[in-house]
Amino acid sequence: PCHFVYVVLNYHDHVGEQNEDIPEQPLLFVELPSAVTDPGYHNIHPADIDQADFEVGLGVVIRRTARNVSG
Repeated sequence: PCHFVYVVLNYHDHVGEQNEDIPEQPLLFVELPSAVTDPGYHNIHPADIDQADFEVGLGVVIRRTARNVSG
């Protein structure tokens, strides 16, 4: 795929961790395929960072154009 679309703050617990209000509408952001790493990837971060937060995404590839979708 040329890009991935994610839903942000989709779990109430995650919203609480961010000290945010629950959004009325889903928040979306786009990630490029270059952000995807393999299981053997070694995360490199600045020396002054004590803890890195890791996130996992579940990807779904939709190969057909959606039709008759209501919102």
